[in-house]
Amino acid sequence: MNTLANGTLDYTNEETTHKLDITPLVKEPWFSTTTNKGATLNTEDIYTKGWVGIGFTEKSAAPNEMLRVNGTITTVNSYFADYVFEDYFKGFSDIKAEYKFKSLSEVDAYIRKNKHLPGITPITQLEKTAEGYAFNLSELSIQLLEKTEELYLHVIEQDKQLDAKNNEIQELKASSKAMNERLEKLERLISEKDNQ
Repeated sequence: MNTLANGTLDYTNEETTHKLDITPLVKEPWFSTTTNKGATLNTEDIYTKGWVGIGFTEKSAAPNEMLRVNGTITTVNSYFADYVFEDYFKGFSDIKAEYKFKSLSEVDAYIRKNKHLPGITPITQLEKTAEGYAFNLSELSIQLLEKTEELYLHVIEQDKQLDAKNNEIQELKASSKAMNERLEKLERLISEKDNQ
């Protein structure tokens, strides 16, 4: 009886069982992170040394591109950036309790002190590799969405302030015009009285 397991082939010949290591013969494109040999099991942690295309048959001309996907990529995360709106409108977030919406002056002070945006992983906390910095793409996309939502809320606040200032300017213009008309009347009356 012949059995194949963990890169070895057990075969029986004339009542003697032999083990034959066939891992050098396995030409899998994926390697086991444990053995650094061709991965043959669905449960192995794997890697590849070459470019990977999903929905592509050829690499692009982009330097150092190791993954090219023609389609969408779905990832799973334990939360999403809606905590920004939740904190802004309710004053707290059930989604991410440690998050606090900051005013622009608070953001300015934070940037001056820390040299990066609040809520964005700083370069000092990223893993430095020979090729560059390694970061969690899912986490970064949520952080960037957080910043986009914050920017929209700040722009909306500033737009409301501009509307209020424009209304105040219009009121001041109307008041100034009315005052100029009164002054002109007074000047005419004084001029008429002086001419009598």
